[in-house]
Amino acid sequence: MDIFFNIFKQTFFALSTKRKSLLLLIFHCTFSSLMHSQKPITLEECIQFALKNNLNLKSLNIQKEQSAVNLYANKAQQLPNLSGAFSVGYNLGRTIDPTSNSFATQSLTSNSVSLSSNMILFQGGQIRNSIHQAKKLMSAANLDLEQGSNDVALSIAQAYLQVLFAEENIINATRSLDGFKKQLEQTDKLIAAGSRPKNDRLEVLSQIATGDQTLISFKNTLETSYINLKIAMGMDMDTLLQIVKPDLELPKDEADMALLSVYNIAVQNQPSVLAGNYREESALLGIQIAKGQRWPTLSVGASLQSNYASLGKELDKVNIVKGPETPVFINGDPANISFYQQEVTFKNTPYLKQLDQNSGLGIFLSLNIPIIDNGRIKSNIDRARLNYESTKIQNDLNKQNLKTTIQRAITDVSAARKQYEASEAGELAAKAFYEDLNKRFKIGNTNNFELSNAKIRYENATLNKLIAKYDLIFKAKILDFYLGKKITL
Repeated sequence: MDIFFNIFKQTFFALSTKRKSLLLLIFHCTFSSLMHSQKPITLEECIQFALKNNLNLKSLNIQKEQSAVNLYANKAQQLPNLSGAFSVGYNLGRTIDPTSNSFATQSLTSNSVSLSSNMILFQGGQIRNSIHQAKKLMSAANLDLEQGSNDVALSIAQAYLQVLFAEENIINATRSLDGFKKQLEQTDKLIAAGSRPKNDRLEVLSQIATGDQTLISFKNTLETSYINLKIAMGMDMDTLLQIVKPDLELPKDEADMALLSVYNIAVQNQPSVLAGNYREESALLGIQIAKGQRWPTLSVGASLQSNYASLGKELDKVNIVKGPETPVFINGDPANISFYQQEVTFKNTPYLKQLDQNSGLGIFLSLNIPIIDNGRIKSNIDRARLNYESTKIQNDLNKQNLKTTIQRAITDVSAARKQYEASEAGELAAKAFYEDLNKRFKIGNTNNFELSNAKIRYENATLNKLIAKYDLIFKAKILDFYLGKKITL
């Protein structure tokens, strides 16, 4: 940015007057466009942006998708499987022809193909319970994502309120600084009239300098608050960001809000609690799944297979031919006779035909009965039972912590409201005292030191009220969070 302004300055002074005017007009329009191109965004828009870019939520979304995959896999166990096999071999020397089961001494190329399928008919309810378990775990994963979204929304609301608080501090600091400048003007008039010593001016100048430092500090705090908001949103630090300043209303008095009423509402709507209930139910199903291993497994299957061999032959032609003549004696006389015989020729059996001729189908019913498994099933049942007890204890602990947190939230809201009411009364008293002292100062009945101290006390009271106000609003939002209300300002 400094380089840009240096280049602009050098270019500006090298131009003529008309070109300077034109350049200033272009610069003004461009700068104004940049300043106003960023539309202020509301809390809801900040939350929506964070929900799309938060890395923790992306991780929770992956876990949600993984739970859906697990459910699909468990459901698929109810379906039969189907697998195929294909093998090719080449043999030299003495071997067995797989199509005829006879020995062959020639080189042989063979091929085997098969399809097999198996389906579990009964497995002690393990498949059914695993499906129910996967459904509960998927529901828990969905609620984890919802809880993560709610946590992000609450953190964004806190960062958003910090920005608003910093902006109000700047407004108050600017107003205070303007007040000291007006006081300096009054002091100068009184000094010029001879009603005040010249040293009174130094006191006001000191307060103006302090006010400048305070304003700079608040501006730095605002910049830091915007950075924290960008971090919470997952926004790039170089992105321009400006928020909408809503009309903040103080929350209604919740003095009649009892712990049990808030807790009962929270238990029914807090995603973390509901997710814990699903995990507890899932762990209970884990015991049933482990017990199902004691039962026999009944399955049905079928297989289809066939073979091919390069030596496979089939009948080609059958011809009746006259055989060779054989000399014989008939009644003492020599003669030649011959017999007709069959001449058979063979040819290689085609590949597909061999597969058709050699195909075979098998169907089987299998029953696997566990008898002695070296304590594996018992260990699995014990582990599942311990996992259930641990999950239940963790779920009860989460509910207990929730009740404690809600009690603290109710107490914090009540204390914050009392603190705000006290700060409001303190501001009114400090304001009345300062206004009275200011009137006396104008007629010369008090000095600058007393007036400055009164003004500082008034400003501190205003700041305390502002702190108490935002503290009350945020703590009330935390209580709304447990009541299941949407986070808004």
